[in-house]
Amino acid sequence: MEPSVSPTRSTKRTYKLHGTLVGVDLPHQCIVIQPSKYDGTRVRRLIIRSDSEIIAGTERRVLADLIADVGEWVNAHYVNEDHCAFLKQLHLPRGMTSSPPTRSTQGSPVTRTGSELLPKAS
Repeated sequence: MEPSVSPTRSTKRTYKLHGTLVGVDLPHQCIVIQPSKYDGTRVRRLIIRSDSEIIAGTERRVLADLIADVGEWVNAHYVNEDHCAFLKQLHLPRGMTSSPPTRSTQGSPVTRTGSELLPKAS
């Protein structure tokens, strides 16, 4: 009788992050999230891959759709691999807005859509 072989399980741990979407970098395929006070103070830069899911309400979206939602509350699941954080799933609870959200001028987030470099975040 041969021993049964169980499939290998991934050792990558998935982390949860709740906070405000503060940046979208289309050329570098990443987003930047300012965590809630319960998830730390360090801004997180999450790289988007082909297996990343972006969901607004109940609809799937693409990275470019997020530009209109900078400043919105998001929930993210990500993994750390090779010193980088990769997005597994991003969820916008209220769905996508048709226009940029109204913000006060104090502390307003900046949308990055060009080739500008984002601040280094872990």
